[in-house]
Amino acid sequence: MSCVLRVSGSELDVLALLSDYELQPHKVWQRGASKRASSCGQLHSTSGFFMTVSNAGFQNFEKQDVDAQQFIEANREFLHRAGTFPGVEHFVLDFGIEFSEQAPQTSLFRSEFVSTAASVGLAIQISSYPQ
Repeated sequence: MSCVLRVSGSELDVLALLSDYELQPHKVWQRGASKRASSCGQLHSTSGFFMTVSNAGFQNFEKQDVDAQQFIEANREFLHRAGTFPGVEHFVLDFGIEFSEQAPQTSLFRSEFVSTAASVGLAIQISSYPQ
């Protein structure tokens, strides 16, 4: 999963946000719950979820961009609700890309995509991972 929607907040009722929609998050967590079985007692400080927007590889940014555009258009009602839901502090599409330390790299978001993301209040983030 190279492009994901991340939604979270310290006062977010994540179950109420997701209750009226059939979208299936990849992961849901609640504030105060253990981060994982081996976390040595670490607890989540926020509630939230993330869901896959694109399964295109880290090296296929153009496909992630197109998939994200289609995801926003297909889920506009939910995204508008999520972006304005009480307690949401973090509402972002995170694009995972692979980078090479050997050469400069650029990733261009099409203006159509930027406009579509902005129309539902989404922030855009790029997370770079070494090859």
